[in-house]
Amino acid sequence: MRLRAVFLVAGPVVALAALGLVVALVVIPSSASWSSPLPVDRTIIDGISCPSTSFCMAVDDAGDALSFDGSSWSKPVRIDGDNNLFDVSCATTSFCMAVDVSGDALRFDGRTWARSLLVDDQSMDGISCPTTTFCESGEVSGDDVVRFTGGTWARPLAVDSTSMVVSCATASFCVAVDDSGDVLDFSGSTWSSPQPIDDANGFEDVSCPRTTFCMAVDDAGDALSFDGSTWSRPAHIDSSPSLNAISCPSPSLCMVVDGDGRAVLYSGGKWSKPQPIDTGHVFFDVSCPSATSCLAVDNRGRVLTWRAAT
Repeated sequence: MRLRAVFLVAGPVVALAALGLVVALVVIPSSASWSSPLPVDRTIIDGISCPSTSFCMAVDDAGDALSFDGSSWSKPVRIDGDNNLFDVSCATTSFCMAVDVSGDALRFDGRTWARSLLVDDQSMDGISCPTTTFCESGEVSGDDVVRFTGGTWARPLAVDSTSMVVSCATASFCVAVDDSGDVLDFSGSTWSSPQPIDDANGFEDVSCPRTTFCMAVDDAGDALSFDGSTWSRPAHIDSSPSLNAISCPSPSLCMVVDGDGRAVLYSGGKWSKPQPIDTGHVFFDVSCPSATSCLAVDNRGRVLTWRAAT
């Protein structure tokens, strides 16, 4: 989920860069392919989260949610009035949390969505829920993070001077990136101060599948990786100015989607060339439930599915 004005690894990074494992480009094998766009909604789908290959939840800019059961999509169901739902994160098939433009959060229990609960006075952008009892969300235009733990939401906590998106590998490890090129980390009790790692650019998204691996993408077409202690230098992977979303199910695979209908795959320590898969359209989010499957959503209410070789 990208940062918006209004409206996610192993070994020393220096060694990786020296070996070309971060910056090398390869061609995606023909045996790994994207499906044709599948219309599932009538409006923009802003967020998608797939905790397994047989379950995904998506939210749109009209206050609707729709789910995938592994073979077909449900019809959109209104869960939040006319509010724009910015993002959703599902820890399991029976726990999802969605956030909206009004600072509300909504919880899914496997069958129904609870009524929206005001948890912030700012629009909430990305949300990350690594477990059913812990979530972190950042503000779109503010400087706060908001935490869900033990069944309740804490008050917003100011940790930065600008907007952020968050990815949490566990309840005691989260990383936030902001639109000033800074990174912050959460140790289970406190957030660090912002540290500049991409001074010339702003971050769009970050994904941390492990405490020892994160990958972040910025608004200049660059990717940066984290090995548990150090961030790499930016590696240019796409000419698009907006790498809108990234999903890494493991340190060995990440999928990035951009604002020009292209996807970029990180596999085996290398980045593919950008692949046009939805020409003329904008991708808003991507979720990879496994190293062999990813689902991306675009600005026309469509889903595209990537399958690796089997």
